[in-house]
Amino acid sequence: MEIKISANSERNAVNAEDAALAEVDRLNKILSGYDNSSEFSRWMKADKKPIAVSTQLYEVLSLFEQWRIKSSGALDASAETISKLWRDAGKQNRVPASAEIINAVKLVRKQHYILNEQDHTAQRFDDAPLILNSFAKSYIMNKAANAVLASGGVAGVVVNIGGDILVLVSIMNRSMLAILKRMRRTIHRWHGSKSITRLLQPAVTTGAVNLLEVKGIHILLTPVPEYLQAG
Repeated sequence: MEIKISANSERNAVNAEDAALAEVDRLNKILSGYDNSSEFSRWMKADKKPIAVSTQLYEVLSLFEQWRIKSSGALDASAETISKLWRDAGKQNRVPASAEIINAVKLVRKQHYILNEQDHTAQRFDDAPLILNSFAKSYIMNKAANAVLASGGVAGVVVNIGGDILVLVSIMNRSMLAILKRMRRTIHRWHGSKSITRLLQPAVTTGAVNLLEVKGIHILLTPVPEYLQAG
């Protein structure tokens, strides 16, 4: 993870960085599928009955369920079922049998949990392996970036986790503009001078946020600098 912060003092920059790291750590303890003690891991091991979950876990599970339906199953937390099948077969130095693949796909296509908004509970239906990587990462990035802005004295922040880049700007000052220009030059080195394909507006979020689509990268900008609008 890489964080770039534009702040009006070194102390505020340090405080902002601490706030971001604390938020990432807090959310990892809730959403991680690799930490056996996380809330998500405990929910996965619990009985298949309605269980009250945190706001954060509920929101991410809800996002997955919404997009599982909207994408006709293309985006599904239970895709881990197929990944696990291939990992387990690889440990045995073989490829999965056709019947195993068919059964895994059938399992993935099922609904694996139900959410109750009124009681704020989540109930699992089966033992299909789930993992929250895609939405969890963007969710954590957004929360960490907002924690930076809320810490005070910060004009903007760039959060980069594994090539996914989130930019939130409260004040477009020289420092923030310089960060974005360096970022743009880096993107050009990666993908060429025509890498910025289009500006999508509005993004699926609240507030005056714009989504900049770059080959292989999506960048959220608030607001969009004029030089990027023109580019």
